[in-house]
Amino acid sequence: MADGNGTPSNVNVSTPLGSFSFNGKKTAEFIMILLAIGFGIMAFVQWTHLMDARAAEQEFKQYLHEISRANQQALREISESNREAVRQLVESQKDAVRAQKEMNCLISLPQEDRKKEFMGENSFCKRMSR
Repeated sequence: MADGNGTPSNVNVSTPLGSFSFNGKKTAEFIMILLAIGFGIMAFVQWTHLMDARAAEQEFKQYLHEISRANQQALREISESNREAVRQLVESQKDAVRAQKEMNCLISLPQEDRKKEFMGENSFCKRMSR
């Protein structure tokens, strides 16, 4: 760099890591080129990080979608097995009600007719309990 008279100026920089000095315009241009390269590298690193983050975001969304789909399938299977269990429970309750109706009918009959009614295939009490 030059002062107002066109003579090159000296610049001294002292840091805890060391000190350096440079003279003239060419050294300043070299430092500016190094800074531009450094900023370019930082911009490239930032851009690649952004692309990696977007890819990771897409993978995470896909993973969540797959988990959601698996959970929905599991819930459907549980629901189907619950339907089967409820159906079996209803059938067993119906059987218990039929047996209770038949027992009530048999109890209402005289003692000597109970065994014949109980053993008969198409007895009155069996027909009434259905």
